[in-house]
Amino acid sequence: MKRVAPKKLFRETDMYTICMPTGLKDYRLERGLHDLEDNFVRIRDTKLTQELEVTIEEHVLLLAFVAAMHNRTKAQRDHQKEQWGRIFESVEEMRKWAETATPEQKRKAASYPLSPGEKQESLGYEDVKKLASEPMQHLLFQTIGAEVPLLYKLDCAVFTTDTSPGFITSDRPCVWFDSKAYLRAPLYRAPALMYPTIEITMPISPTQMINLNRAGIGGYIKLAPLQVEEFNRRLRFCCDEYFVVNKKGINRFWFDPGIEPEDSWERTHPLKGGKPSSE
Repeated sequence: MKRVAPKKLFRETDMYTICMPTGLKDYRLERGLHDLEDNFVRIRDTKLTQELEVTIEEHVLLLAFVAAMHNRTKAQRDHQKEQWGRIFESVEEMRKWAETATPEQKRKAASYPLSPGEKQESLGYEDVKKLASEPMQHLLFQTIGAEVPLLYKLDCAVFTTDTSPGFITSDRPCVWFDSKAYLRAPLYRAPALMYPTIEITMPISPTQMINLNRAGIGGYIKLAPLQVEEFNRRLRFCCDEYFVVNKKGINRFWFDPGIEPEDSWERTHPLKGGKPSSE
């Protein structure tokens, strides 16, 4: 583990730039994100730091910023590249097949029935190619727009602290976490908005953290020091490559994986791939 200046970590050339076929660069995505960041900083500095109530419009802007920070990271970009890359490989295989397929084979493929209720809409070859090579540039705004209405349904709290170093952050600051995921089979453990125990957290400064939940928790809430460190540990384990502290020094607790609960799915389902609770 080594110390690195944050300014050197969170930079990547043209990460959000749309490169046009003519060679020109389109910076509309950067401009949109810049405007969103400006609005967030304004709301944070004039309302949240003073623990004042925000308007509906300000609340929506905060949610948009949370959604942006969830989807604009390098880790998320690489994940989307991998997913769309697999789809593009399939498209390439289909195109190669079409070059040698007989008219009868093509006719049968074109007449393949749709599932009930399925609409006949599809992406073209070039569309999939763009998504595989530059998913961030072509999906980010749409993803934010789809996520905000869902986040709006959640309760919103702002956790505060006066401890030092306070809340840490990372290269993946928006954490989706489900405290009861360990009770479910591995296939169903991914945190999702459908679960009542979903919790989305994002530090906005060393003294404040946004918390979205479905537990009725809202308003400004001061946390005990141990609670702060628990959220820091959660964020540290969810980071991609780097985490950031506003002063020198780390807490070893952030690296403690804890112990497996006795009522975990693995311990209560030993005949389905889990392990006996006596282990």
